[in-house]
Amino acid sequence: MDAVIEGALLRLRPKVMTVSTVVAGLLPIMWSSSAGSEVMKPLATPVLGGMVSSLLHVLIVTPVIFFSLRKRQLKKQGITGESAEMSEEFRNETSGKTSDEDRVSLTDTEKEVNTHE
Repeated sequence: MDAVIEGALLRLRPKVMTVSTVVAGLLPIMWSSSAGSEVMKPLATPVLGGMVSSLLHVLIVTPVIFFSLRKRQLKKQGITGESAEMSEEFRNETSGKTSDEDRVSLTDTEKEVNTHE
């Protein structure tokens, strides 16, 4: 779940900036009634609709689909809750990586050894 939230937050600012720029550029065309507006309105309407729907798709629909697919995949593997955390720790241990907690405890242990010498 954390990965889904983090991914959605990473995409939030660029997507909102893009959509707001396009909407700000096309809204005057939608509201105008001057010469040529009857030609431009039908062109601006689908672009505005597409931008709003893409905003909803990228920030809501895609993370929900990803989360449900990932949950199903973990369920198939028999990994849930604490098992997923234990699996991650095992992967880190076998690949030689250490977590931040391990690094802190190693430094504390090293300090204790150095003070006793």
